Amino acid sequence: KDADLLLVIGARLGEMTTSGYTLLEIPAPRQKLVHVHAGAEELGRVYRAELPINAAYPQFVEALVKLKLDGAKWQARTREARAEYEAWNAPLPMPGALQYGEIVKWLSDTLPEDAIITNGAGNFASWVHRHFRYKGFRTQLGPTNGSMGYGLPAAVAAKLAQPSRTVLAVCGDGDFL
Repeated sequence: KDADLLLVIGARLGEMTTSGYTLLEIPAPRQKLVHVHAGAEELGRVYRAELPINAAYPQFVEALVKLKLDGAKWQARTREARAEYEAWNAPLPMPGALQYGEIVKWLSDTLPEDAIITNGAGNFASWVHRHFRYKGFRTQLGPTNGSMGYGLPAAVAAKLAQPSRTVLAVCGDGDFL
């Protein structure tokens, strides 16, 4: 909310990424918005970007890396933002003996870095989204349109496509398969 510029690479600016459409004003955000997405249909769907870029992510990031940017004036705020994220990411105690946040954090710390995590839509998925730190490209499969039941078939497909990788399906209200 405090940013002057948002560089959004690859994310759909939907309900989940914008905290229920509360982080940005619709249709024109207060912040300057540069939205990079491989699907042209996603650009401008909800938010009017000052600079919409229809591009593949690897090529865009490769070009971006070549720029000489001086981030010295943002170092303090970057450290604060990181500390805020880490505090939010840390599991909080909840009633009962079973601590979902701790389980997901343990999975995040224990599974191989290239493990593929799948989930369907539902409140149960918030545990994974909050406490699991994805460490690599193509390690998450989840629906973008609220498809309940997506996690299990996605896990089967992921294992068929990548038999040597660990695959974990998170399904239902906290059931781990």
